[in-house]
Amino acid sequence: MWVNKHAPSQSNHIVGGVQTAVTLSNWVRTWSRDQPKKAALLSGQPGVGKTLTVSLVLKELGCDIIELNASDVRNKQTLNNTVRESTKTGMLAFIMKKDKPPLKRVLVMDEIDGMSTGDMGGLAEVISIIKDSDIPVICMCNDRQKVTSIVKYCLDLKIQRPMKLSIIK
Repeated sequence: MWVNKHAPSQSNHIVGGVQTAVTLSNWVRTWSRDQPKKAALLSGQPGVGKTLTVSLVLKELGCDIIELNASDVRNKQTLNNTVRESTKTGMLAFIMKKDKPPLKRVLVMDEIDGMSTGDMGGLAEVISIIKDSDIPVICMCNDRQKVTSIVKYCLDLKIQRPMKLSIIK
């Protein structure tokens, strides 16, 4: 497909999203358990490059990615059983590869706005997981209005659709 053939292979090639990629990259590199914003939230319309931005940034940083489509996990109990333990240091000891530094693990939760159609405890559990996490958490959503309760715990990155002239160039 044309879109796949011409997709950016580096974060500095994302049309209209380079600054977001730089901000996200800096946040992941300097992340610590003690910082106030323990998660990042990328929001924007479908197709603006949220997933592409996250994928390229984490690939460039050499991170080990734990992916979860949050709209598939719609209630507190399932979320707690599938995610909470994977965000603790004991379960996620950094991986050592021969001749390479340890990988930083990152939890990526896509479509967290889809959780609002299920159990009301789902987003509250995401907030609890973020507060207790020993690894960076990146959340993505299309409809930011459905996840306003999570925003104060996150680095808030809004991605806009790039201008047509930017894309043409």
